[in-house]
Amino acid sequence: MFRKKIISSILSFSLIFSLLLPISPTTAAPGDPGKIEAESYAAMSGVQTEASTEDGMNVSYIDAGDWMDYTVNVQNAGTYNVDFRVSSPYAGTQLQLRSGASILATVTIPNTGGWQAWQTVTASVLLPAGVQTLRVHAVTNGWNLNWLNFTSAGTIPPVSGNLALNKPAFASSTEGAMSAAGAVDGNSGTRWSSLFADPQWIYVDLGSTTAINRVKLNWEAAYGKAYQLQVSNDAAVWTNVYSTVAGDGGIDDVTFSAATARYVRIYGTQRGTAYGYSLWDFEVYGNGTTPIQQVATPTFTPAPGTYSSAQNVTIVTATSGATIKYTADGSTPTLASTTYTGPIIVSASTVIKAIAIKSGMTDSSMSTGTYTISTGQQPGAWKLVWNDEFNGAAGAGVDTSKWTYETGGGGFGNGELQYYTDRTNNVYLEQDPADTGNRFLVIKALQEAYGNQNYTSGRIKTQNKYSFKYGKFEMRAKLPQGQGIWPAFWMLGDDLPTAGWPNSGEIDIMEFVGSTPTNVYGTIHGPGYSGGTSLGTSYTYPAGFSNAFHTYAIEWEPNVIRWYFDSQLYQTRTIEDLAGRTWPFDHNFFLLLNLAVGGAWPGSPDASTVFPQKYTVDYVRVYQREGGVYPPHPVRNIVSIQGSNGLYVSADNYNNSLLTASRQTASTWEKFELIDVGGGKVALLALMNYKYASAGAGGNGQMTANQSAIGPSETFQRIVNPDGTISLRSDANGKYVSANGANPLTASAAAIGTNEKFRFGS
Repeated sequence: MFRKKIISSILSFSLIFSLLLPISPTTAAPGDPGKIEAESYAAMSGVQTEASTEDGMNVSYIDAGDWMDYTVNVQNAGTYNVDFRVSSPYAGTQLQLRSGASILATVTIPNTGGWQAWQTVTASVLLPAGVQTLRVHAVTNGWNLNWLNFTSAGTIPPVSGNLALNKPAFASSTEGAMSAAGAVDGNSGTRWSSLFADPQWIYVDLGSTTAINRVKLNWEAAYGKAYQLQVSNDAAVWTNVYSTVAGDGGIDDVTFSAATARYVRIYGTQRGTAYGYSLWDFEVYGNGTTPIQQVATPTFTPAPGTYSSAQNVTIVTATSGATIKYTADGSTPTLASTTYTGPIIVSASTVIKAIAIKSGMTDSSMSTGTYTISTGQQPGAWKLVWNDEFNGAAGAGVDTSKWTYETGGGGFGNGELQYYTDRTNNVYLEQDPADTGNRFLVIKALQEAYGNQNYTSGRIKTQNKYSFKYGKFEMRAKLPQGQGIWPAFWMLGDDLPTAGWPNSGEIDIMEFVGSTPTNVYGTIHGPGYSGGTSLGTSYTYPAGFSNAFHTYAIEWEPNVIRWYFDSQLYQTRTIEDLAGRTWPFDHNFFLLLNLAVGGAWPGSPDASTVFPQKYTVDYVRVYQREGGVYPPHPVRNIVSIQGSNGLYVSADNYNNSLLTASRQTASTWEKFELIDVGGGKVALLALMNYKYASAGAGGNGQMTANQSAIGPSETFQRIVNPDGTISLRSDANGKYVSANGANPLTASAAAIGTNEKFRFGS
């Protein structure tokens, strides 16, 4: 990293700070956390340290998004002044002090005169009592940190009375004149009422950060059955302090562990009636001198120990609403560690460490679970770790301990036309007519009016129940077929809710669209290569996929994914395919099965489309390597090719995969894997679509990346010219490949001239 970068963005100044000149920090009173050296972090991301002109070390080389976590022991809850000893040659750089998801303060750093010219800036923050982790987060780059110092500015005064009374209130919607203000005006004859839909919310601005531990709700007849109470310091990032799915109306008087917040929100996810959400009163109360409690230490099930087979490890904490952070590599978990969402499949010897956190409470103690798996299998052998054979009762829905139904319409980002339901009309188990002991999963698309859509279907996923990092994922299925019909077997990253798509990654194990009835597709999507620029290929099977069962699988290992149809390998993608872009396939992913109707890719059903359509699945199985032992990473000879015009040869996805020497730079579309076929001959595999470059029938066509196998038209004699350039002679017709300006390449030249010379680079 380099310090002298252009500062990409400056957030609005949200805290009044004072600039102090002394080198020594303000003297801390007995019991104050006091001074912490910047390099004494408990964890960090991205930063480095260097020698400081004020003695010792300072943190440096800070980029936007970098952070340092510090363990701070606050003996008494209250307001604290936090001094930051900083330097910067720029004006307007920024840092934040954070606690979990809450931003406690945003500080703007002045131009101090250089990287080692130090000044002190101060922020005032409200801290609960107890040992806690505070994060210094870099909003921008362009600054150094030498130390930070905590000194008390006063304890939290006891608070009493309804803190929400006549404070500004805001809501997601209102019914008529029944606005949010009606719930906080102290009048039990006025109320807030929402529109008749889920979800809905109402929040109140208390005016300043306040210690609270109680909310009282007086519901009108239209109450919330499922809702969360949430707190925030910025009305943007919210933290749950209470949740229920069994609300019954009337008065809900809820107490919870003390939290410090400015904003308090009720977030309703399920109405108790057909009407909206309606509150006579929304009251908030402070906690006075209620002590800050510590989150309960997480526990593991099954207990740590030695097992002869893979284990599904669950982690729980007795503290309601707490979030669990864990690691599976033996490292100490921090706020930046993976969030626990469901069972962890332990198929090799693993050390799991976990903490539990909750806003307004002290982080839990760390728990450690050591699992030794000794199966007796050969290291590296595939072993079954998870499966669903769908052998429940015929007519029943799926096993909800493994799958979640995803319901709704709205197109799902693809312009789809169906409404996904959790009904057994659309998702159910069916008896195998050939085997009384076997059942199938059926996802059925129906043509019917439902949820403002004209079709219904099903979509299930293992999100928040099971997810996996690496393995072999296999499905045996018989696919539906028809114009506008789109079945899929695919995976999404566990971090989808936070990272978003496509940054979290997507692996399409199998996709099939009715408009290409003899092709199935395998694809990856990530940052910079998604949608129309994703990386993948098709597998052609002339008999089609709808008359019999076939298997569809991937083998996903570190930095490589392989696709199979009926155990036949048809595509391999590695990190080298990305030409320097991010490979997000290094964390847990969950599984999805769905049958879409319509969409931007398959188009809409037409008069030829027959309903119902059935996507029939025999099983889904997940295997992982014994002992986490993987084969060596494949060695690939990836090249770029420049024509005599200095431009790179591209397999243009938007020009029928024709090869043209037309690009100024070389990215994935301009990269080829050079395959040695023996005898000084090579083939060119386009990374754009994983097809071989072909000179056409008899070598007499335009060069196109469109073949799945190597024949004479895909084979070229590699000739090294005296000037170091390379020429290619087609095996099909004995002619040399020629690049004539921006025209497609052809194998048409009888001799080597300027247009027949290319430069190969890495």
